[in-house]
Amino acid sequence: MSNCVTKNDILVADFNAVQYSLDSNACSSLAAFADDGKQPVNYVLLQRQLTPNQQDLELGHGQVHIEINSQKRSKYGAVNKCALSDDELRITLTEDAAEEMRVNQDVRIGLSVTEAQLTELTEFLSELFSGIGEFQRI
Repeated sequence: MSNCVTKNDILVADFNAVQYSLDSNACSSLAAFADDGKQPVNYVLLQRQLTPNQQDLELGHGQVHIEINSQKRSKYGAVNKCALSDDELRITLTEDAAEEMRVNQDVRIGLSVTEAQLTELTEFLSELFSGIGEFQRI
């Protein structure tokens, strides 16, 4: 898998994650994937508020928020589905979100993880998308 490149002002978000981080507290859950542990060039953040109030829900903040390499390429409710295989996380954005964020619709993140880490990722992402999106372990 190559690094992210821009073609016709559209970011093609395909990269290998050398590091990932999962964090959850009473308010939110965050999954982060990066191509470098200290100075990432390519990254994806997936975040969800666990207890959104009514105003948050009205603003669409009850959905998963995705950020790809920049806050300029971020949006709530952009993820259509998320699929995890043994060596890749594929995030499919809605067509409208991909166009608005100027990024390809299928974001691919290469992974090199152990079986225990796959289990951890599966459980975390299942919870992150629970009730609001489609997550598959393939």
